[in-house]
Amino acid sequence: FNIKLFTRTLLVQRHFEAQGDRFKPISQVKDETGRLKSGFEQKFYLLLDRSRSMENRMRSFYSKSIVVEFLRRKLDTNAKLYYRAFDSKPGSLMKIENKEDFSALIEKVILTTTGGASTNMQAAVFQAIKDMSFEKDMAEAEILVETDGLVHDLDKIKMKDNLKDIQLNFLKIGRDLAEPDGYEIKRVLSEAGHDFDPFSLSIKDIKKKL
Repeated sequence: FNIKLFTRTLLVQRHFEAQGDRFKPISQVKDETGRLKSGFEQKFYLLLDRSRSMENRMRSFYSKSIVVEFLRRKLDTNAKLYYRAFDSKPGSLMKIENKEDFSALIEKVILTTTGGASTNMQAAVFQAIKDMSFEKDMAEAEILVETDGLVHDLDKIKMKDNLKDIQLNFLKIGRDLAEPDGYEIKRVLSEAGHDFDPFSLSIKDIKKKL
């Protein structure tokens, strides 16, 4: 972790600082009077997975380290950040609106424990959208979800309808791949006129060959 940190090869650094600095300070945008449209340099909503699976291979430690490093880099900026940990349901909300709030949030992130029985990303994202709708200054904020879960679990149509213009970002922790849904494969093949039982295949054998 330290080597990646010092050589600037952390995934979160590539995500936030590469690609032509796609997260440019929105406070540089001015209205017709020449005044800044927003008093905040950056507006972001962080969602951190605290489910039990995050205990595997120090995923919780790694993900918290990324969040803390991100917050440390924002310490001397005029950023507005929201934070919630989540598992089967969203945890308590914490806000950063000035420099004095950073130390409390960093401590909260470090002390975040795992233990949730499941990962409900959709509920966490919907809660974030709800929180942002009550805060005018968060109108142009983006959402970042740090999780070892799988995005295919989300209802993409419902998610798109709720997000509207909000940009949703995922930082995947761990290399777990989605297991294929045999019933879904069988249904699709059947509708296409193919009589094939996907349950006759051994996923372990296929992964071994791959």
